[in-house]
Amino acid sequence: MDDELPPEKEERKRPGVERVYGSRQGEIVVYWEPKICNHTGNCFRGLPEVFRPQNRPWVLVDAASANKIAEVVMTCPTGALHFERPDGGPEEPQLGETRIDARPNGPLHVRG
Repeated sequence: MDDELPPEKEERKRPGVERVYGSRQGEIVVYWEPKICNHTGNCFRGLPEVFRPQNRPWVLVDAASANKIAEVVMTCPTGALHFERPDGGPEEPQLGETRIDARPNGPLHVRG
């Protein structure tokens, strides 16, 4: 039993992902990394019927099409939200170069 990792050291599909939200139809899986989320709000302004931060679970992936959810997830400036498409739909593009998004009087969001 010495080979078992303690719960806080368990390997995850994506490092740092705390929550995984999958659709009942198996169309899309949304991953959320709260440690890097700074609550910019692109998600809930983009699809308030899916991203509902006051509710638990806060991501309702069956409330909109997988394509619309993917489109909104890609607007996340911190990279806290990601998705996969088990249905064979378009996958999230991998960033080829570092991107910096400067917010007025706010943080710099760096991805890449």
